[in-house]
Amino acid sequence: MGGILPALGFAITIMVIGKKSLLPWFIGGFFAVLYLKVDIMAMAIFGTCVAFLIKGLAKNEGAA
Repeated sequence: MGGILPALGFAITIMVIGKKSLLPWFIGGFFAVLYLKVDIMAMAIFGTCVAFLIKGLAKNEGAA
C-alpha cells in the first residue's frame, strides 16, 4: 500500500496540471504545504472537504 499511494498522488497531479481551472488550487495547496508547514494529510483532508463543499453548492445552484 505504501508504494501505491505516492504513485496515485503523482498520477492525479499530472492530470490536474493539464486543467487550467484547477491550477490555482494546485498552486495554493503546494504553497500551503511548503511555506505554512501544513501537514500533507491535513491538506488532503481540507482539500476533500472543500471539494465536497463546492460540489454540494454547485448541485444546489443547479436545482434552484
